[in-house]
Formats: sequence, C-alpha cells, structure tokens
Amino acid sequence: MKSWEQKDMSGNCHKQDLSSKTKEEQEWMAPWSGQGMINGQMYWINMYDNVSQAGNDYRRMTFKPMEAATSYNNKPESASKSNDVKSADDIPW
Repeated sequence: MKSWEQKDMSGNCHKQDLSSKTKEEQEWMAPWSGQGMINGQMYWINMYDNVSQAGNDYRRMTFKPMEAATSYNNKPESASKSNDVKSADDIPW
C-alpha cells in the first residue's frame, strides 16, 4: 500500500464532535477543521457552515499558516546564554 502524501493545492477538513464541549467552546470552535498545502506551505483550515441572506447554504473557510514544529522549541536569541562571562570570578551583571 502506498503511503499517504499531502499534495500541493489540496487539503481536507473533518467534522468535529462538539457534543462534549461547553456552549462557549461550541460557539468558538469551528465545526470542521483540517489542514492543507498551498504553494508548499502547510496551513490549518477551519470551515464554518453558513446560510446566505438568500437562504443558500455555503461554507466559509479560514487559513492559518502552520509554524515549523521546531519553532515552538527554539528560544529567542535574547534568551540564549551570554558569552560575556570570561571566568567563574567574573560577575555577569
């Protein structure tokens, strides 16, 4: 069996089970969510069921770029250890 591969310019959304969520969470969360790839960049997709003023059903989608998995683990440069300390006797402040 061939392994699954995310293809560019495609994505998918799955219906979320909101029955165990509070009313506030149900209003905040998208009923459909998933992921997709656009021009090689991965995005989170949220999809909402809507009805137009004319009474027609339609879906509204929002896209949010995914951060690289390592970006959550990287410290900002300002948090890195300073190289200004020359010896154990040198006071760093």
